[in-house]
Amino acid sequence: MIKELIRRELCIEHTRSLTDDVDFYSKLCEGKKSLELFAGYGRITNRLVDQNIDVEAIDINPSYAAKIHLPTEKCHVCDVREFASNQRFEAIFAAYNSFTLLTSDKEIHAFFKNMADLMKKDGILCLNNYHHSAWDKAVAYSFTRDDGSTVRYWYDFDLSLRDKSLGFWRDHYTLESGETLMTTIQVINA
Repeated sequence: MIKELIRRELCIEHTRSLTDDVDFYSKLCEGKKSLELFAGYGRITNRLVDQNIDVEAIDINPSYAAKIHLPTEKCHVCDVREFASNQRFEAIFAAYNSFTLLTSDKEIHAFFKNMADLMKKDGILCLNNYHHSAWDKAVAYSFTRDDGSTVRYWYDFDLSLRDKSLGFWRDHYTLESGETLMTTIQVINA
């Protein structure tokens, strides 16, 4: 249980350190009714909220969504392919490679159909996609935790079960003590 809490905090602190795309999403959403897909812990959404941008968020994991600084009616815990709303959004986005969690044609078709239903006429859909063929070239880096300690981070992606529409994203965190903790996220399958 303690290691699970440490892993969760490492993930939050790690994603908080990623800011290179925040300005892009701020400009994309400024003055627009916006929706973040696969919002995770709220790395982007929380910053948009701080800027008074009208945003809602979706994540499938309730423990992740609990960290998003939105009221429950704007923070949706569900599968992005099944989210329904009377709202129509002017900007819908999926940051940080999350769109690639959809691995089958069936999932991708369901996703785009739902996005068409959620988007206002002339709205913008913005999907960040790093092709999986480049993931083995991911650069490891370090970040400083809130307590001042340094953590080495890297990730990998296991596509060995791709024929079964499964994949696993793994985040690795090596602490100053030398201990490595790993989180694994199963890619959505049909």
